[in-house]
Amino acid sequence: MKKTLLFVFALLISTSIIFAQGPTPVKKKTTTTTTTTTTTTQAGDQGVKSAPVKAAKPAKGYKVVTGDIVNLLSAVTTAKAPALTKEEAVGMVARGELLALKAGTKLYLVVMADGINASKKMADRAGAKLTLTGKVKAKGGISMLIIDSF
Repeated sequence: MKKTLLFVFALLISTSIIFAQGPTPVKKKTTTTTTTTTTTTQAGDQGVKSAPVKAAKPAKGYKVVTGDIVNLLSAVTTAKAPALTKEEAVGMVARGELLALKAGTKLYLVVMADGINASKKMADRAGAKLTLTGKVKAKGGISMLIIDSF
């Protein structure tokens, strides 16, 4: 009886240790898109251009979004969201303001896959169009672009 009870107790302990560790994180696939054009000249040639490489399609469930970096608060309250310069964006992030990606008329709150806001990383790239690939989730009128890496 004691051996059976000890066996059941050991089994219970080992099972609880296994389930206490939780699931292991899964690495997500990322895709990059590149387009290149090369020009070669040889003696007597006028310059031969090779065909551009086709951009890779994003993985299933992922979407490529290109837009300007804007202040989320001004975009929501005044419906006017001018593109920010790098200096403006860094200052806003330092004050704790959120940045968003405006693609056409759509506004995306950009977050990393682990749930961290990407405003700080976006501020470093402000002043030019930004292209990001990620999963788009929309609920309650809020669109989020969840990216794996920057």
